[in-house]
Amino acid sequence: MWPMLAGLGPLLGEGDLGRFVMPKNEDEYWAYRGGMAIHRRGQAEQVLAQVEGAPVLVLRPLPPVAVLIDRGTASSGEAMAISFRSRIRTRSFGEPTYGASTATRGFRLPDGANLVIAVSTFGDMNGHDYPNGIAPDELLPIGDQMAEASEDPIVNAAVEWLRHQSECLPGETNEGHVSTPPQLRRSPEFQKSPGSNEKSQMALVRRTAVRGVNLNEAARRAPRGPREGGCREAPCPGARSG
Repeated sequence: MWPMLAGLGPLLGEGDLGRFVMPKNEDEYWAYRGGMAIHRRGQAEQVLAQVEGAPVLVLRPLPPVAVLIDRGTASSGEAMAISFRSRIRTRSFGEPTYGASTATRGFRLPDGANLVIAVSTFGDMNGHDYPNGIAPDELLPIGDQMAEASEDPIVNAAVEWLRHQSECLPGETNEGHVSTPPQLRRSPEFQKSPGSNEKSQMALVRRTAVRGVNLNEAARRAPRGPREGGCREAPCPGARSG
């Protein structure tokens, strides 16, 4: 989930975006800040994925986003759907998600085998927990049909909602704030480039209509972290999305 979080962060906004609901109310959190996907336990933070080599765009104010989910949205995709649940100006469309909204941890056995079990479920920052998946704001069950995007009722409903948002009206734009990673700012190529002045970079940033976020597609494209300790995602000190 961590590469997905780092990539979607500019749309989600900065700060805590979701919770690992742990036993004894000792919740842990996933967060985004400045191109970094962060696991937080109390005051301790660990960066588990980061956008490198390019300026990080932070959209301000946050634009409206339509989120498309269905039975194929699972695990890390469900974590991202929950992240959008905690966000204002967002509406989801489609079907309930798969229901693998859990984090797993590997336990090494004496014979060398690794037992991976669920140790927590996911929750949003509004206090809602999702042990059995996420229901969309607008339920549109379409079964197994594979319609073209122009004929897909879920896509059409999302586009129609976006069309009624003021930022998506023709001619509307939104200023973006460019956050340049320190390692890029120090590079000779960046120093020599005409866009090294962040003010000039910001002048080039204009947001057009956000058409929607398909979390199934995002899950397929996100790079996977190394398999360590039997975990399905990049390792983290506490719960791991799985």
